[in-house]
Amino acid sequence: MAIPALKTKRTEWTRTSVIQMCVAGILVLLSLVLVMVAVRRFGLKRSFAHALIYYHSNRVGNVIPALTDTLEWDEGHHVARELLAKACADEGKLDQAEDHYRRLLEASDFDGKGIALYGLGVVAFKKAEREKEWKAAEPLVQQARKYFADAKLQESEIALRHCDILTLVRTGLDATKAKTAAEELEKILNRLVTDREKGAAISREGLIDLYAALGWSTAMQGGLSTEAARYFRTCFQYGQGWALPRVNMVYFEARRFAETDISLEDLRKQERSMDALRTELRTLSKTRKEVHGALEEPWLQYTMAGSLAFGRKKGTDTYNRLMYEIRQDEVLQARVEPHLVDTVVAYEPAVDPAANRMQRNGSIGWFGSTLRTFQKCEQLAKPEFASLRAAVLHNLGFVFEHQAVINRQDTAYDDAIKHFKQALEIEESYEGDRNIAVIQKRRNKPDAQEWLDKALRAAEKRPEAWVKQDVEELKKFFAEGGS
Repeated sequence: MAIPALKTKRTEWTRTSVIQMCVAGILVLLSLVLVMVAVRRFGLKRSFAHALIYYHSNRVGNVIPALTDTLEWDEGHHVARELLAKACADEGKLDQAEDHYRRLLEASDFDGKGIALYGLGVVAFKKAEREKEWKAAEPLVQQARKYFADAKLQESEIALRHCDILTLVRTGLDATKAKTAAEELEKILNRLVTDREKGAAISREGLIDLYAALGWSTAMQGGLSTEAARYFRTCFQYGQGWALPRVNMVYFEARRFAETDISLEDLRKQERSMDALRTELRTLSKTRKEVHGALEEPWLQYTMAGSLAFGRKKGTDTYNRLMYEIRQDEVLQARVEPHLVDTVVAYEPAVDPAANRMQRNGSIGWFGSTLRTFQKCEQLAKPEFASLRAAVLHNLGFVFEHQAVINRQDTAYDDAIKHFKQALEIEESYEGDRNIAVIQKRRNKPDAQEWLDKALRAAEKRPEAWVKQDVEELKKFFAEGGS
């Protein structure tokens, strides 16, 4: 039996139903547009928020990708482009930074033209720093000056002084010009301190640049400057993510230990703070190498300077403790500087006129031991350290000569002469010729006069006053028959 066909109602399109369908379609399209706008807005905000987090947490490597992502969502996001240009400049991607700053200048709705001009000045300045020859760097410095001047920002005057400092560094240090630059910078600082409105308006980067410039221009005037150290310390406080101010600050502290006569009592009082700074520098350089890796060398120099200060004042326990860390490091032990510290500390008691024979013998032995260890230093064999290598050999000759005198061992004179001659083969010197002449005259050797003549010829090339005085004493020694 056949199944009867189902009766269906025919669809009828009325005017009302057509309108309803159109409205529904429009609402669907509108909802899609709104969803796309919401997704775009979310992506834009998310990318920019991440960029700000990375920037302020000093994760520089993540900043540029996040900002690039932000501009893909919105090419007209001028704040993101401005920050991206700065990040590129900080990372050394100067051509990219310049392109972004120029695009900001060309944007009709960007009201920060001064910032873009200032940024172009920074790019030109950094390019000048990269140039090895001043002939190539000078036009870039002049270009930077023009951009800074046209920017007319409060930071522009500080940036112009940085141009002065770079010019001084590259064309020859001039203490008078450095003092002039420092005075101009101090005027800017005084204005910021006395004028609250100006002080509040300057950027953190502007303050960092100001104190860095003050530190450099003060240090360039010569000598150990506590003012320069103070400026670099302040600079570091404003920009703790920037290693360079801390590097300069630590070097000044190292110079203070190396060049200032500090009593052992005062050194003991500073020992705890020294250890704290050394630990901080070492930890930062190891755990945050991408940002603070530059602190590794200042840690070494600061440690050696502290060791030298303690060693000279016979604070042997601290001297050995500080140098122990360096001696345990194979890379550092291959360098000449730690050995220089050891030899300087050992030399002073070796030539102490107040020491008795037993003390002198022990000190001379210690000095000789440090020199023989120094001879094994890998870096000392390099051509650029030829003069230092000659000095080590000469001092070994001095050690053998003193042992010959103190212990009355004539064979030690032969060892002394051998080392003096080895030093002279590397580098001619009045001191080497003089010492051999004295030894041979004391031993009544026939070549004593020959070595005296060589010493006198070498002395003619030496303008130092002490050499002239020493020559007179040497002539007197020979005239009296070597007694």
